[in-house]
Amino acid sequence: MKNTRTVFRLAVVMVIGFAIVLLFASCMEEEEDDYEGYIDPTAFRSAAELAKWLTAQPDNTPDTPYTVKLNGGTGGGISQYEIALNDAGRYVNIVLSGKTLTSFGISSTMLIEITIPECITYIGGFSGCTNLTAINVASGNSAYSSRDGILYNKNKTILHAYPAGKASSAIIIPDGVTSIGSYAFSGCTSLTSITIPDSVTSIGFDAFSQTPWLNNQPDGLVYAGKVAYLYKGTMPANTSITLLDGTKEIAGKAFRNCTNLSSITIPNSVISIGFEAFRNCTSLSNITIPNSVTSIGGYAFFDCTKLTRVTFEGTNTKVDYSFPGNFYDVYNKRGTYTTTAPMNNNSRWKKIS
Repeated sequence: MKNTRTVFRLAVVMVIGFAIVLLFASCMEEEEDDYEGYIDPTAFRSAAELAKWLTAQPDNTPDTPYTVKLNGGTGGGISQYEIALNDAGRYVNIVLSGKTLTSFGISSTMLIEITIPECITYIGGFSGCTNLTAINVASGNSAYSSRDGILYNKNKTILHAYPAGKASSAIIIPDGVTSIGSYAFSGCTSLTSITIPDSVTSIGFDAFSQTPWLNNQPDGLVYAGKVAYLYKGTMPANTSITLLDGTKEIAGKAFRNCTNLSSITIPNSVISIGFEAFRNCTSLSNITIPNSVTSIGGYAFFDCTKLTRVTFEGTNTKVDYSFPGNFYDVYNKRGTYTTTAPMNNNSRWKKIS
């Protein structure tokens, strides 16, 4: 009888144990399914893993990069890998992975090519990626696309980034592109020729900084297609400028720190005035904004110490904290405004006509 009870107890323990094992295995299977669904098990999952692998590899050159897959983690970027890449001193092509990765930005001289998956909806930029030769985008990405290794929005109407390490000396921007992003060509030291179509009506600030193309432009106002892009060189005292008819935009920072600009005539073709476009133009005393202008960027007229008169000819100009004082609320207003304290953020602009 005693043996029978012992056998029964052992059987019960075994059944319970077996059930626990099955339950644990089921949970593990669910976890594994979730893991495979969101994180690529064939990719590096941490900077430490990447650093260990890279430092074990022989030194290489930009022409012989290693290809590595990186998991961005859940809801995060890939900045954790930057230090590992730079410290290891090995050139790499990166393939981003992980279905929950929606945004990223990277700065590494070790990056040669990058492949962007479908899940990315925001790219912070590639500042400092001086050896980057190509930006590739998965065809199913809903926000971005690429052509010849150049990053565009999905419909290829915005050129976001040209790889700084691309060897080409010339680019013809496709007709149909309407906007060029800030820093899009910055640091592209091989580019001596940039052809910009008339379809481009907006160019972000510093889009062509540190390029031979810009360095080779003569001093004075540099146009990039239909956009007044930048005043280059030292401006003579008491300079008056009349923009060309057909100009579509005054780019961000176009006249920033032009302390000798005393007046400017803006044609009724300009649609927008960019960020800090006239900041610190300390000789500018009045400005007329034509009817065609629909937006003025932030800080566009800050630090203009003599600016006391602004005339809006239209009724559809949106002012985005463009003037110090109460001008932040000017929208759908017409007429001439004056102030006695353009430098004071508490100053009041008064409509006089």
